[in-house]
Amino acid sequence: MGCDMFFRLGIKECRSEFFNFDREFEELVKALLDNSVRMIVVKGLRRTGKSSLIRVALNEIDNPYLIIDVRALGVVSLERICDVLAEELSSLLQRISVREKLKNMLLKISGISVSGLSIKIDVKTASTLIRVLEVLDKW
Repeated sequence: MGCDMFFRLGIKECRSEFFNFDREFEELVKALLDNSVRMIVVKGLRRTGKSSLIRVALNEIDNPYLIIDVRALGVVSLERICDVLAEELSSLLQRISVREKLKNMLLKISGISVSGLSIKIDVKTASTLIRVLEVLDKW
């Protein structure tokens, strides 16, 4: 979605479309980047820009994120929650490049265990899938 249309109705996504919330924006970005912050509450009257504030801040810090709109659940059931979560995860994966996905996945590997046999992979040297497969092949 382009971010060059001014006064577009709906939730804003880009900083260039977002006005009059500079202090709130800065506070939210600071909280989002602070690893010690465990919960952030954004509250206010209806249709005052809360959703836009959140989306613009999340896009500005450029970290992967999921937004689950519980209004989309309709009748709340475990199956519906799983469906909405799966849709949002799919959307997240489409926003992240394949290289970034692979890099993030590989950085989390600390070892592999199959039927009691274990191997450790040095993730600093195994930064690509091919390198991981080569390490496994040598083992």
